[in-house]
Amino acid sequence: MLPLLVSAFAAWLMAVIVSLNAEYQAIYHDYLYQTVEHDVIWWADTIADYQRTTGSYPASLAVVQARSDYAATRHWQSAWLGYAATSSNGLNDGTWQYQRATVFEALPNDYALAKLGGTASATQLLSENRCGSAAFASDNSSWCARNDIRWWKGETRDYYVQLLTDQRLAQQAIVAKILNYYSTYHVLPGVGGGVFSLPDLVNPSMTATTCSGNFNINGIPFDCQDLFSLTGQRTQYQAISDTRFAVQQDSGLKRANGSIIYITTFVDIPT
Repeated sequence: MLPLLVSAFAAWLMAVIVSLNAEYQAIYHDYLYQTVEHDVIWWADTIADYQRTTGSYPASLAVVQARSDYAATRHWQSAWLGYAATSSNGLNDGTWQYQRATVFEALPNDYALAKLGGTASATQLLSENRCGSAAFASDNSSWCARNDIRWWKGETRDYYVQLLTDQRLAQQAIVAKILNYYSTYHVLPGVGGGVFSLPDLVNPSMTATTCSGNFNINGIPFDCQDLFSLTGQRTQYQAISDTRFAVQQDSGLKRANGSIIYITTFVDIPT
């Protein structure tokens, strides 16, 4: 009788252990999936912010992590995270040249990684396209990752209209400073001097990345937002006549035929 009781108890105990193990595994995987989803959302926001700040997506996550203003990202990258970006203006949809980026993440036991074999999976994932006919870096129309992983996609063309609007508004600050100078001295700076690159008047080697602080150019206070466009291009200024001037910036955007879109403001001062 005792052996039967021991056997029955052992069977019951094993069933309990198996049940608890399955329950804990389910809880563990739920936690991991939530973590994965959080990682993708967090990095997607970071990459989108980087693009808004610099005008393009980074070539790698290491580029973001190397910047002091994104230092927090150095401690936030799991082994399951993947990232890819096309070259700047590397895609062409017939209207714009543009850039695409993606953040994706899958747990090791997900189909995406388990079936594709570890580190080689990223290459395979990017070669597939659920909403198009070509790979991530070559489909000019659209790209979607498989639906059994967590992923995000960004494309610079989605922000072009807003970027052009914001840049035109930003130019008004430059125009206002020049008009303020004219109202004080009754002359435009640089009349007859041709086209001036504002950053070159401070330091020809300065870039949007290295620029910091405020500057006084011919009595006009400028900051880095004045010297460079939202995409990091140099601001050009010309006094066309005694009462007419122009401010121009390369938007950093290209039409499908490769022509650059310039944002130019002409100002005629009433006499």
